[in-house]
Amino acid sequence: MKPAIIGIDPGITSAYCVLSLDGEIIQTNSGKELTLSDMIKEIIAVCKPVIIGTDKARLPSFVDEVARKLGAEVVVPDSDLTKEEKRNIIFQFDLKGFYDNDHQADSLAAALYAYKKYLPKLQKVQRFLQEKNNGVNTKIVGKENEFLLLSLQTDMHFTKIYDILTKPASEHKIVGQVVGDNKITKKDFLHLFEKLSYFKEKNTFLDKNIEELKQQLQMLRSQNRSLQKRSASFNQKIDILFKFKEERMKYQTQEIQKQQKNAHALRKKVKSLFQFMGVIPQYQLVKKLPTLGQKEFFEINPVLSIADKDIILVENPDIYSEQILKELMDKGIIILTYKKPGKVIRFRFATALISSEDLIEENEHFALIKAELIEKKINREDVIDTIIREYKENRK
Repeated sequence: MKPAIIGIDPGITSAYCVLSLDGEIIQTNSGKELTLSDMIKEIIAVCKPVIIGTDKARLPSFVDEVARKLGAEVVVPDSDLTKEEKRNIIFQFDLKGFYDNDHQADSLAAALYAYKKYLPKLQKVQRFLQEKNNGVNTKIVGKENEFLLLSLQTDMHFTKIYDILTKPASEHKIVGQVVGDNKITKKDFLHLFEKLSYFKEKNTFLDKNIEELKQQLQMLRSQNRSLQKRSASFNQKIDILFKFKEERMKYQTQEIQKQQKNAHALRKKVKSLFQFMGVIPQYQLVKKLPTLGQKEFFEINPVLSIADKDIILVENPDIYSEQILKELMDKGIIILTYKKPGKVIRFRFATALISSEDLIEENEHFALIKAELIEKKINREDVIDTIIREYKENRK
């Protein structure tokens, strides 16, 4: 069975990809009912898994379980692979379209990431095997897969692995002689027995060492996973703090800009008020009301402080309250308007029809106008009618 690299994407819909050591897809599959045991059965049916890759920096428990059951090495990225990184690595190996869905694409990207990480060592192995196979009377032919497995799963030098796989021990010669001559000497038997006893003792010692190493490896893997979790948690906290700081700085910048804008508007308003106040002695002060309704009057009058004999510019005099009219009539108010007011206003007040061009200066609540212009534009007929009406009412 050929060694291969496996990429796994766990989740509700699990997926895996089997990648040869030449970077070619051997098999891929996905499904909601693809259990861990089913995935392992499908994988070992087509290859000998030596490396398992994932696209998550924090090793998923599902991937860890598969790796432990298959005895394979695990490759995890320094940080979670982004969608863009996964698309790029698939595009780099020209394997776009060799999958049915996003889950299979993620498993392919995980396998390619692991393959790319081990590619330098794989290339060294291929060069070593090519050099040996080009030699005379080579004995490595047919044992390439074993050589690959030992090269990837151990740190032994390539030459040592080659010697283990190609050089026969003296016991092989003895067995060959027995088979050829159909006999065995006492000396040969004792030699084989000594070797057997030696290897039994050595095997027991190695088993003990392997078990201890397995326990150490398990402990180191557990510590590594714990460190990865802490690192991920720490990085997440750092990201949250940086994001909070950025949001706070952004908010403060917006507030500063807002306050600067308000300050500019206030300075402009103060300047306008100073200019307005500077020319007041030369003109008649006019107080402005949008209507003569109760709501507008009670909202604005605290600013205007309408007093006896004041002149008021009303934008829409047809909207009024009897209560407000009575209060203003008692003060002898003169009303200026941009359009001819109704009879009620004309009969109760002295009125003058003006245009916006008649105003010298104005702001939100006040305006300035020439006093002689008001005298000129006051509706004398309305004034006479008002005087006559008041006289008649007083005679009753």
